[in-house]
Amino acid sequence: MILFVMDIKTDLYTISLFKMDKRKRKELSLKEKIDLIKASDGRSQRQLADLFGIGKTQVQTILKRKAEFLDGYEQNQGNERKRLCTRSPVDNINTLMWEWFKTARSQGIPLSGPMLQEKALFYASELGVTDFKASNGWLGRFRERHNINFAAVCGESNSVNQVTVDDWVERLPTILAGYDLCDVFNMDETGLFFRALPDKSLSIKGEDCKGGKRSKERLTVALCCNAVGDFEKPLMIGKAATPRCFRNTDVSRLPVMWRHNKKAWMTRALFTEWVQLFNQRMRRARRNVLLLLDNAPSHPPDLQLTNVKIVFLPANTTSKLQPLDQGIIQNMKQLYRKRLLRSVLSKIDKESMSAVELSKCVSVLDAVQWVHSSVNEIKRETVSGCFKKSGVHFDDSDNLPLSELSDNMSLSELRDMLRTAQTDLKLENAMSAEEFEAIDSNIPVHSDLSENWEKELMETVLKPVSVTDPQIVQEEKEELQPEQTELKINSYHDALHWLAQLRLFCYSKDMATEAFECGRLQESLENQAVKVKSSAKQTRIDSFFK
Repeated sequence: MILFVMDIKTDLYTISLFKMDKRKRKELSLKEKIDLIKASDGRSQRQLADLFGIGKTQVQTILKRKAEFLDGYEQNQGNERKRLCTRSPVDNINTLMWEWFKTARSQGIPLSGPMLQEKALFYASELGVTDFKASNGWLGRFRERHNINFAAVCGESNSVNQVTVDDWVERLPTILAGYDLCDVFNMDETGLFFRALPDKSLSIKGEDCKGGKRSKERLTVALCCNAVGDFEKPLMIGKAATPRCFRNTDVSRLPVMWRHNKKAWMTRALFTEWVQLFNQRMRRARRNVLLLLDNAPSHPPDLQLTNVKIVFLPANTTSKLQPLDQGIIQNMKQLYRKRLLRSVLSKIDKESMSAVELSKCVSVLDAVQWVHSSVNEIKRETVSGCFKKSGVHFDDSDNLPLSELSDNMSLSELRDMLRTAQTDLKLENAMSAEEFEAIDSNIPVHSDLSENWEKELMETVLKPVSVTDPQIVQEEKEELQPEQTELKINSYHDALHWLAQLRLFCYSKDMATEAFECGRLQESLENQAVKVKSSAKQTRIDSFFK
């Protein structure tokens, strides 16, 4: 650089050459930009520029694109990434590839780098993008953008990457900023063998539930709760629109949201309907909430909601990061199994009934009642502890020990009841309490891929998702003649039978509150029946030894 210097005393002009280093522009990483945005409250742009060692103009640009950087950070983009890509015609290919990748991995399809490149070229051809090359550079950027490690692409989907977990926990305070704990929700689905008894020879294995008549014994239950322990109405999905036990019943008055499809699985249409209704409730309550979801194929990523912000957990990390998977669903199933066993034991009358016959006495309406009661019985401390275990908390001072996150009392009671069931039901190959609780932990709850799933995926990504209610075909109702039996109550078994009939009558007359009270009374009566039988058995044992 040439600098002119004038000597005032001699009026001589001299020319001097100075070697000056040009100032190099400092480019902040995505993490540093997020830190700058956090530090912008109460500081001027000049102070921010001095603090981060950049120019004032760069600070202005970062603050202007604040929403874009925060969105990129929440979408799990790399911390060291310095620039976010601008929109281009290739963006549709990247979006399709990310959706295709998540869908394929959710179904356990092993993937490799060349497979991703080949599929990207296929989508480019379908979209008419001629200048796109699925190069190794594109593959590397795609993997970096979505934090895909090579091991996961090669097929180790079941292993949890601890680096990804730690990175997510570090991001959570930024994602949760502006939300109270009561406005942070998590929703997840689980399968439920609602009639399963603790006999290994009678149990239904997950492989058998993909088709066939045994799949009628299962339901899908979707739970949603916030970090302080408030639950939304459970969603239950069965195979029939109106099961026999729902006769003359207004399904909308049930204590759960009842839906159905051929395989009793969660689908995109059912999830879309549920989340739209959830959004409407939040809008009426004038609440803006955050909903944490896993990357299941039935969870559309591009729903437009006014009061619910959906944030997806990193892939293959739900066992560590999903609050409902930390013990809430487990606790619900413990409480449900306890009610199931108590009901079956209370129905053992003088004539010896087999375990299979007793299990058939359990109806879908019973399952609805027990799921609702079990959810209401889950302690708030259990829920908040599970959210804290997954990283969702604002205060470390009251963290619960990990051993206290599940309701150990429920498991202990279930274990005691299993010992009684093994004797009364004559189970020769009984399960342990842990096995019985987890009997349906790995059954599928999301719809399988159809033969044209890739074409359907393109239509879903490139076109807006329909938010209208799904067209549900009404199945034929099986007409049942009312029983003309004289009312006789001489035993607990008789009382339970007529109480179940009374509950159905209340539902048929649109008396949901009374029907629910009948259900609670039925549970109490079943509990009393089991106690009486246990007491009588102990009396016989004591008299024998005397």
